[in-house]
Amino acid sequence: MLGLFMMMLFFFSSHPMMMVFNLFMLTLMFSLYLFLKMGSFWFSYMLILVMLSGVLVLFTYMISLMSNYKFEVNKMIFVLVLFMVVINYNWVFYIDEEVNSLILWESESGFMLEFILSFLLIAMLIVVWVSNYNKGPVWTN
Repeated sequence: MLGLFMMMLFFFSSHPMMMVFNLFMLTLMFSLYLFLKMGSFWFSYMLILVMLSGVLVLFTYMISLMSNYKFEVNKMIFVLVLFMVVINYNWVFYIDEEVNSLILWESESGFMLEFILSFLLIAMLIVVWVSNYNKGPVWTN
């Protein structure tokens, strides 16, 4: 539920800094979920390394292009996120100890995993397209 809410915040955010924050929080939540479901921290560690290293480079480049864009924070969004965290706090401690790799593709976490994988693929394609545009970066003189 909280992951779905964070994905919706990502789609409705208009500033790259808010997108980076939402993506960072979504990746951390999903890696915590992977750690609790799989019983091993290696899957969650690899997710954090791959996802955040690739995507943060892309968003850093976007932020450098939009340096004068004003960042406005809606306080209601943070209240809603805090409310969702409080509601889902007990959910983390009641996860069963069954280790099964098919758990990742079930209905609850499968949508979030597919979103993260498709977002990473789209981000990779955009980076390749931007770097091949006129055989150099966007800021060529």
